[in-house]
Amino acid sequence: MANSVEQLSYIKERFHSVMETIESLEAEEISLDELDQLLSVLDDIESKCREVNQVD
Repeated sequence: MANSVEQLSYIKERFHSVMETIESLEAEEISLDELDQLLSVLDDIESKCREVNQVD
């Protein structure tokens, strides 16, 4: 299992990627499926944060 520093780095990279995606979206053009995918990724990031927080 990766150490906390590596896990935090992974979380930051994922979050940064999601934020870049959100910033590039046009509100009028986003589909519900795309929105659901983004929410799913954010849920995954949240779960990973909780996992890392429990280890420390």
